[in-house]
Amino acid sequence: MPIVLGYEIEGEIVQIGNNVTTLEVEQGAVCKHIVRCGKCKNCLSGLSYMCQDGGFATYAVVPAINFINLPDDYLMR
Repeated sequence: MPIVLGYEIEGEIVQIGNNVTTLEVEQGAVCKHIVRCGKCKNCLSGLSYMCQDGGFATYAVVPAINFINLPDDYLMR
């Protein structure tokens, strides 16, 4: 398969944007739903369900509004 699978994203936040006030670095979070980048070849050709930046990627850029915060002890470190 030439795609990165995964749309139920859960993990640790490693970086936040300048205007983000609701999230913190090293905080655990879950992504509410599928996030499409809107910029990759698949998204631009109308195949956004095959976005190359899915949840199995090492890192993903996700809008802050898409996250649900997790308790501090949720992630195993």
